[in-house]
Amino acid sequence: MYISFGDRITLLRKKKKLTQEQLAEQVGISAKELSEYEGDAASPPLNTAVRIADILDTSLDFLACRVDDQPSLQLLKWSAEIDDLSDSTKEVLFEAIDVLIRQDKVKEIYNTE
Repeated sequence: MYISFGDRITLLRKKKKLTQEQLAEQVGISAKELSEYEGDAASPPLNTAVRIADILDTSLDFLACRVDDQPSLQLLKWSAEIDDLSDSTKEVLFEAIDVLIRQDKVKEIYNTE
């Protein structure tokens, strides 16, 4: 699944719970410029792209779609959505994930499928 430069900025910005205005202010650009970058309507100059990557705690290579060194992009999408769930729903979800991880580790230990 290909996710563009702009989509990656949007996903990471939301993961950090920043609005476009907040990120734009930290980067030193207008919210309109950031919106154009997120919409892939324009590309930022290198120094701006570096500031965006630094603020979002990622690499420029990741933003530029050269590497996928972040957690899977699907996990990034889910992470933003999970943040909006109720605490009780999150608890159930995390318990289910823990069970699945433990089951997978047991399978590895006993080499069963």
